[in-house]
Amino acid sequence: MNNLKRAIINGFKRSALNGTPKLTLIKEYKKLYKINKDEIEWILEACDFNDPPNNIDYSQFYNSNITKVATPIKHNNAQIYYIDNFLTKKDCQLLSGYIEKQATPVLSHSNGRDDDKRTRQENFRNSSTIIIDHRDHEFFQKVDKQIATVIGFYPSIGEAMNGQKYEIGEYYKKHTDYFPETDLNIYGAWMGQRTWTTMLYLNDVEEGGETHFPELNLKVKPKEGTLLAWNNLHKDGTTNINTLHEALPPKSDKKYIITKLWRSWGLV
Repeated sequence: MNNLKRAIINGFKRSALNGTPKLTLIKEYKKLYKINKDEIEWILEACDFNDPPNNIDYSQFYNSNITKVATPIKHNNAQIYYIDNFLTKKDCQLLSGYIEKQATPVLSHSNGRDDDKRTRQENFRNSSTIIIDHRDHEFFQKVDKQIATVIGFYPSIGEAMNGQKYEIGEYYKKHTDYFPETDLNIYGAWMGQRTWTTMLYLNDVEEGGETHFPELNLKVKPKEGTLLAWNNLHKDGTTNINTLHEALPPKSDKKYIITKLWRSWGLV
């Protein structure tokens, strides 16, 4: 196998494992490398991905390790937990410094489906973001493993960490992290539904910047080093609308966070 083919396969596999939807990735590679359907099939075969499981026991996610080791925010309609001082001050500073230098304005799909029309949607989300892949540095690997250990899932079912920066006044309007049932066959073709969300606050924000769950009448204030986690699903695997949330605009300071989303099954 020549170097170009190896690079194509490795890049494709890396993007898939980081959570890029199957159809999106295939479309991007066809366009980038001018390859046809047969060549795509060859890449998929070379990646040797797992097939989707026939059945998924979502009660295992409902009873994940974090429910045993974290402090619950008691609410009958959703599972939400937190751990203070999950990361050290130094770790938070290193990560927020990396995000500050590397994050770029986020682009959104214009209609949720058309991957050729990615635009800046100021009326919905205007923060900046950067993928933080554990393969890129041993420090990232340490943090990634720390999150996987506390949630109690195999690292292979997690998307890559996503670093986010909110300038004063920036926001992310109401949304859910799970995929709507109508889009699950598109965005969940690989790795299935999004189950848990883990969010790390990397700095204190004195005023504003809360994570707001309107259906729960809950606002969580950013606190340096705190891990917030919630289950996007019910015990039977159906989606939980009560996990609808938004990032309120910080008013006094920039806000830095990391999110890591967990899926139903792993590709490898």
